[in-house]
Amino acid sequence: MLTEARTLNRTRLEGVRPSIPLARALMHPIEWASFSEITFTGQENLDKVKEALLDGKKIIFVSNHMSHADGPVIYAGLSWNGYSDLAEKIVFVAGIRMDKLPATQFLQRRAKTIQVWPPTEEAVTDDDKFKKADLNWKAIRTAKRILEAGLILDMFPQSTRSETGGAMEKAYGEVAGYFTLFPDTLVLPIAILGTDRILPRGRIIPRRGKAGLSVGNLIAVKTLEESLPKGTAHAERRQALIDSVMMKVAGLLPDRYKGYYEVQR
Repeated sequence: MLTEARTLNRTRLEGVRPSIPLARALMHPIEWASFSEITFTGQENLDKVKEALLDGKKIIFVSNHMSHADGPVIYAGLSWNGYSDLAEKIVFVAGIRMDKLPATQFLQRRAKTIQVWPPTEEAVTDDDKFKKADLNWKAIRTAKRILEAGLILDMFPQSTRSETGGAMEKAYGEVAGYFTLFPDTLVLPIAILGTDRILPRGRIIPRRGKAGLSVGNLIAVKTLEESLPKGTAHAERRQALIDSVMMKVAGLLPDRYKGYYEVQR
């Protein structure tokens, strides 16, 4: 598995920003210092992910988003619990704002990433609007290559960290476009806990604390699509699709984290 992981880290796909060895090396002690423990439930569903990848299925991880520590806790949580091979397959979808600060720019280079212009980032000028359209179109094309290569796309459909003390906010329907790139795509809901206290908004240095991951069952996107009302407008179908997935994530979370998706139940 270690050999496979090293091979995957050397994989170069057009549009994918590879991890940086220095960032990988320095993030190890930072993760150990930040996370006193990462509780982990649902490991059997990660075993199903391995089987699905061997069968050629396309896999997308989907999580709630509370903190800049969310990506690191997924990577570390998998690596510390015997799933480093899956951790090395992950390509995170990262918003352009992550490059604005040296700390967050460094943080995201711990793993492979692709850049998007998120729905929460306003494009004001005509130049910005062009850049947004171009970047997001390239991101979709890159995502197809990632999934075809047997790698895992990891997304936070809320597109920004929670502003309500860790509670989930409404996800953006346009993110669902990634789910429908292939008819055999499977989505894995992963609930993240505790990172809102370890690295809350406005804080640069993490507080050492306990985090957790709760991994749900694989969901066939095709099955979700078939359950949606016929004749629904495209935008409404995309929103309903992403809401269906986020409800699965919310079902893995304590009530205080459910937020918008507690109201929708």
